[in-house]
Amino acid sequence: MSRDPVAELGDLAEGLALAVSDSARVGRGIRESWWDVRGRETADRVDLAARELGRQAAEVADLARAVADLLAPDRLPGARLPGIGGRRAEETRGVRLPLLGEADEGRS
Repeated sequence: MSRDPVAELGDLAEGLALAVSDSARVGRGIRESWWDVRGRETADRVDLAARELGRQAAEVADLARAVADLLAPDRLPGARLPGIGGRRAEETRGVRLPLLGEADEGRS
């Protein structure tokens, strides 16, 4: 059985957010321990990757919200048909034709 697509997208957004925090931590570590030009360049590249991961995480979260809105029961496309649990208003069945004398009988 497949999982809910909204839950899958939510898990993906969480994973990307964790990757953002991990890559930011790595970038800080590189910046603190590698002081020359190569260290700064490497830390800048890691920061760029972290920003891109953050952008992707935000897009996945937006996509999850859009999918949740589309899958909401009140937003599904198509005609809304009644259920099969209904009951008859009257027990008489078939077509009933009005007769001229019926209207007078009901008034007495």
